Amino acid sequence: MTKKTLGIIGGGQLGMMLVEAAKNMPEHISDTIVLDPTKNCPASRVGAKQIVADFKDKNAIVELSLQSDIITYEIESGDSKVLESLHGEVSINPSPGTLRIIQDKYLQKQFLRQNDIPVSDFDAIESLEDLQKKNQGFPISCTAKGKT
Repeated sequence: MTKKTLGIIGGGQLGMMLVEAAKNMPEHISDTIVLDPTKNCPASRVGAKQIVADFKDKNAIVELSLQSDIITYEIESGDSKVLESLHGEVSINPSPGTLRIIQDKYLQKQFLRQNDIPVSDFDAIESLEDLQKKNQGFPISCTAKGKT
């Protein structure tokens, strides 16, 4: 079995835990690299190489893909369109399509409901007027369509 380099978008606490878990899989993972805007992020402090750049920086995401065999994320801030363009050149899990769904809370709730996973009632709110029309009193559960 060929050892793989794991690329992670996000190097915070969850990224740090992913790096630590990867260290416990030396037969599968040879190296870890994270993309994170904070120099000396938690994941880098436990041994990951780091690309210091914004999570949505196209060039940095491409660089991460060139240095990785597998890409995952610990934060949903990555650019799903850039990742989609790289899908096939590098293994990305969860898929960029899944990332896109979780980045848009309205799409996420629709997806959950379509897959028979219970969610509270929700409406698309695209303006203050929408909110005022749909607010029948508190509590209200709403998600700005297209926003995280």
